Parts: sequence; structure tokens; C-alpha cells
Amino acid sequence: MENKLFKFLINIGISVILYFSMGNFDLVSGKTADFNDIKYNFSNITCKECTETDNNAYLKFCETVKIIKVNAKAYTLTRDQCGNDYTRTASGKVTTSNIHKKGCDRIIAISRDIETNLQLEFGSKIYLYGISDKYRGCYTFEDRMGIKTKNGKYQHKSIDILTDTINDARQFGSRHLYLVYYNNYLFEKLKDTYKNIIIETLNAL
Repeated sequence: MENKLFKFLINIGISVILYFSMGNFDLVSGKTADFNDIKYNFSNITCKECTETDNNAYLKFCETVKIIKVNAKAYTLTRDQCGNDYTRTASGKVTTSNIHKKGCDRIIAISRDIETNLQLEFGSKIYLYGISDKYRGCYTFEDRMGIKTKNGKYQHKSIDILTDTINDARQFGSRHLYLVYYNNYLFEKLKDTYKNIIIETLNAL
């Protein structure tokens, strides 16, 4: 009995070491993943009117950019999809509609591996690219996807966009796009020239 307990504790210790040493180990699905699928090298971009301080701020910002290719679906706040308390998101926010909202007021649900690896908190701003203008741009992380689908598969690198109606969700279907996360505070401090470069690059995804 003592030997079994000792082996059990050793296995737990090894798991913890692997988690912290690998950094991107996904405790939810047990898989490892690169949570920066696309890495851009902005160092060769020059800005003639920018100072050295401006350039350094830009490079510091670029280090925070994470671009992840995700599987995207859409959902509605219904009892069938969200349970009895269906008007309330996982963050506690009460809402009944979404798609007609503009900018960052739009709500998104994120799979737990992304939440963990990007260290997101409810209220974090994330951006979607590689999709039509209707859905492109800023969203607020206010809801959390289930650990598994109804078929028992782990939700991995996945997002759900909140829509107004079931028809909206069905029309959206399932598609791949890019989730972009970066430090908003550092972005706002950049020169407009660099802001434009970033937006143009992301719009080209």
C-alpha cells in the first residue's frame, strides 16, 4: 500500500514538473501545443519619423503578440445550449444579444486551453482576423466553453462567437480563423505609423 502511494505521489510530482517546464502543456486535453502559431518578425520595418524610443516601444509590443489559428463556431444564449441560467455568461454578465453590438462589446467564449496558456481573465480583449468584416475585430472574453463537446471530444484551440439567433449561428457554421491577443496598453502607446502597420498586417491574415 505504501509503495503504491509513493509511486502515485512521484507521478504527480513528475506531472507538475512537466507542466511548468514545458510552459504550454494543456492540462485539459493532455496535449501540447504551440500557442503562437504565426510569428511575425517586425524588426526589419523602419519608421523614418520615429525615435529610438518609439522603435523600442514597438519591438516591446511585438513580443506580446500571439496569433493562434482556431476552430470557430457560433452559439446563442438558449436554455438548450447554456442551461437554465442561459442569459448569464460564465463571467456573470447578463446579456440577451450580441451581434449587433459594435467593437469590443461583442462577447466570445474561449476553450480552456487558450484561456490557460494566454493567461486570460474575464474582460480580456481579443481580436479575430481571417474572417469577413461582419465578424472581424475586437471581442471581450466573457464566456467559457465546456471542457468537452457533446460527442465527448476535448475543446482544443476553439472559440464560440455569441450571436443573436440560432439562424445566425447556423449560417456561421464552423470555420478556421485567427485569434490575436496582445498588450492593449502597449499598443495604445505606439506611434500611429506603427499602429497602422500592425492593423494592415492583421487584416491581411
